[in-house]
Amino acid sequence: MLGYILLLIAIGFYFSKSYRYISVFLYVSFMLGNNGGFGLWTDNVLGAKNMDLALVYTFIINGYMLFTRQNLFRPFRSYSHAWLTWYKVLIGFLLISAVFSYVHYHFTPYQILQGGRSYLLLLSLPILVRVKSVELQRILELCLWITVLTSVLYILQIVFGRPLMPYGDFNLDSATGLVRLYNYPALLSFFLIASFVCPRFFSGNVNVYRIIFFVAVVCTLGRTYIFSTLLGVVLATVFTGKASTLMKTIAVLGVLFLPFMGMITQRFDKGSTGADIRNILSGGVTEYSSGDGTMTYRMAWIYERYDYLKDRPIGEQVFGLGFISESQAVVSRMYRFSTGISDEDGKIGQLSTPDTSYGNLLTKLGFVGMFIYLGFCISLAVFIYRKRMEFPMMIVCAAGFMVLFIGSMSGSGLSEPRNFTFYFLAVGMLYKGNLCIRHLDRSSKWLLTHK
Repeated sequence: MLGYILLLIAIGFYFSKSYRYISVFLYVSFMLGNNGGFGLWTDNVLGAKNMDLALVYTFIINGYMLFTRQNLFRPFRSYSHAWLTWYKVLIGFLLISAVFSYVHYHFTPYQILQGGRSYLLLLSLPILVRVKSVELQRILELCLWITVLTSVLYILQIVFGRPLMPYGDFNLDSATGLVRLYNYPALLSFFLIASFVCPRFFSGNVNVYRIIFFVAVVCTLGRTYIFSTLLGVVLATVFTGKASTLMKTIAVLGVLFLPFMGMITQRFDKGSTGADIRNILSGGVTEYSSGDGTMTYRMAWIYERYDYLKDRPIGEQVFGLGFISESQAVVSRMYRFSTGISDEDGKIGQLSTPDTSYGNLLTKLGFVGMFIYLGFCISLAVFIYRKRMEFPMMIVCAAGFMVLFIGSMSGSGLSEPRNFTFYFLAVGMLYKGNLCIRHLDRSSKWLLTHK
């Protein structure tokens, strides 16, 4: 019930110039965080799926713009960037893929919608690029305080050894003996990077924010996430082109790293990173067993689906294994993959996994669809990188995209279009005819102002 109330508020505020930023903030919240709501107002709390609320919002607002004869791509009408071409090709491919799932696999329209709904959030682009710079300032400020709050709660979860935010099962990390939870803040990497690129955005002492975000990153205990986030911070300062900023950043990271050196080293050593790599290079992927490391498991997950798909008819190779949700009983009758995470009933996840993006793309989109999807991602990342000096948020997004790519082998983030939310908001600033951010007061403390 609460979820539908928030949806009505979000839709209602969209038509108010004064409160539209609240509407977009709620829309963003439906898409970000573990089970949505920044990990706070999750599906269980709202009594509705955050993704479904985001989809309803997407269709209603896009429908309103079409009904009022607004061109959905109006902000881009004078531009022909490669990423826009890839975007349109991807949308077209997804529509054809839905038809293929109906004709070839005989899935029902409901099954297709349920299985492919995550990709419908790509249609958030026409909405997010219309956000005004002043509105984005307020949205970023709200997101910052949510990230600070959830970071503190996340750290306290590790201290007390139990979830303090809405969350399901958790386990102990074998390397450190600490509780490991996966409901870390959705924008943790974004704001940690931002604290080094544009510290003026943060009120008070920016080092307090850096400490909170850094500790939260370490508490995730994710080897790839820790490495990619810290690399993202370094890359962001490299992108600024200032050697002094880079040296200062490295010094600050060194100071932050020292108290956790033992724990981080223990996590990487006992996490069998080296053994994983040796096992993969020696062909262990094709002979995976449950005792192998996590990296070997991820490669084996992808390989098993690839090995199946390469011998299937050309249509399945092009479009994948169909838009169908794991919850549908037909999935267990169609596929018999042995590598995957088991649920409470011992059933192994066949078509999706939280452990790797490329496996999800391969099963859902096939070889051709995966190529188009990654082409869109890479072209958007290149565009953002080339425009990085327009304003600080673009630098943060350029580094953030690198983090997303680095983490794509050990997480599903890259395969989830909802994670493009902030990139769509950022590029939207570049297409405004009167780029408001160029005329803001120099004392402004937000993320769109140069230092």
